[in-house]
Amino acid sequence: MKPRGVFAAFALWGVVCAITATAGEPQVYKWKDANGVTHYGERPPEGRPSRAVEVGREPGTARDSTAGDCASIRCQYERLRNDRMVEEAERRAERESTAKRAAQQPAARGMTFDVYARIDRGMTEGEVMLRAGPPDYEATDAYRIGKTWFYYPTSSDPFTTMITLRSGRVFELDRVRKF
Repeated sequence: MKPRGVFAAFALWGVVCAITATAGEPQVYKWKDANGVTHYGERPPEGRPSRAVEVGREPGTARDSTAGDCASIRCQYERLRNDRMVEEAERRAERESTAKRAAQQPAARGMTFDVYARIDRGMTEGEVMLRAGPPDYEATDAYRIGKTWFYYPTSSDPFTTMITLRSGRVFELDRVRKF
């Protein structure tokens, strides 16, 4: 074999070894759930921020791909401190967004008994909307066959009114006193 051919064979062998070595290692992702618990998995969850984690060849040598190697205690402390600050900022942002969503929801309008007494089965959705106004909450069933409108209790009227609509008409009426 010529020296050039030997070099090419070794180079090809090295490329094949590198490809098979990296292809055999699974990709691992790290994320936190809504309760702040850290999880690891082969696929990142949808709708949650996640980071790829580099997995070492020896057991127990997983390293975060975003953090460098830390040999000193000071370096490890700084990395943990930074991670905790990021986690706290994420939690704070989540609390603020929850508070904003809660503030954007309008106050319950409720439904008086006079209005409830004028709603009958078979009445169209538009007639109910004209008499009672928009509901405080609307739920759609899993099959999209119908929906339920909720009118929550108020200080002057302690009843929750539920109107089930199917095919655009009142199917069922229910009124329950708040305990």
